[in-house]
Amino acid sequence: MELYAKIAEIAEQRLDDAPRAFEAQSKALIIDPTLEATVLELERLAELADQWQRLGQLYHEVADRLGPGDLSRAYRLRAARNEERLGNVSAAASNYERLLEMDPTDVEALQAIDALYRSAQRWEELIGVFRRRIDLAGPSMPVEVMGFQSEPAAGDLFQGVKAGKAIVD
Repeated sequence: MELYAKIAEIAEQRLDDAPRAFEAQSKALIIDPTLEATVLELERLAELADQWQRLGQLYHEVADRLGPGDLSRAYRLRAARNEERLGNVSAAASNYERLLEMDPTDVEALQAIDALYRSAQRWEELIGVFRRRIDLAGPSMPVEVMGFQSEPAAGDLFQGVKAGKAIVD
């Protein structure tokens, strides 16, 4: 792995070949996806070489190799954020949805997809996120809808829904 990092360094600094440096650093990531320094260097090279599309593919490859777990989840989140950076709202949403299929209570993924739909003004999809939050909260827990906190009476979720509807309307 260290040799790939050295290849990346030489390719970038001596050969002025950022795409080649990116590919070498990609191989280092595949060998050891646990090193945050490798990820940060790879993201820096992706920007330099304009390899954002390839970076997203790489994150998916790494997550698939890792299987279920926190590290895999982290790479799937990175892939989703990368799609957002590229302006691919549908692809980003698909990545967040995949995370939510694996863990419907993933607050970070719920918040991210909520923010994505708001910024893209995809109101129908945003309503779906609200419904998901309501379902997760249950009848006796506080329901958060677009920043509003409500304490619904047992079985009465209308207060939280009305607060969300007022903002959407």
